Amino acid sequence: MIELYYEARRIAANIARLPVFHPTSNTDCVKCPGRHDMRQPPSGRAVANESKYPYIVELVVADDKLDLEVSRRIMDFHRLRKIQVRHGLRIVTERQIYFRWCFSDLGTAEAFIEQFGGEVLLPEKPRRRAR
Repeated sequence: MIELYYEARRIAANIARLPVFHPTSNTDCVKCPGRHDMRQPPSGRAVANESKYPYIVELVVADDKLDLEVSRRIMDFHRLRKIQVRHGLRIVTERQIYFRWCFSDLGTAEAFIEQFGGEVLLPEKPRRRAR
C-alpha cells in the first residue's frame, strides 16, 4: 500500500514538471492552416507513429475523451485485422478536439473511416531539394 502512495506521488511530481502549452493562433501550419490553436504536448510515440505510418485518420470527438463504446469498437477494428493500435497526436482547437490514428495503408484507413467517420490526411509527397 505504501509503495502505491509513493508511486502516485512520483507520477504527480513528473506531471507537474511537464511544460504548459497555452493556446495560440497558429495559422502558419503547413498541413492544416488555421486549425491548430493548441496541441497536446508531442509524445515521442505519437510523433513517431505519424512519421512512420503515413495515412492518418482524424476523428472529431465531442468531449475530451472518446465514448467508451466507440473506443471498444475501435479496439475491435484493430484486433480483427490483427494490427496494432497506433495513436497519433491529439489536436485541440477552440471549437473541437481531433483524435488521430495512424495506418500503413490507405485501404485500412478508408475502412476505419467507413466505420467511425473522420477524414484521412494523405501523406505529403517528398519535396525535391533545390540545387
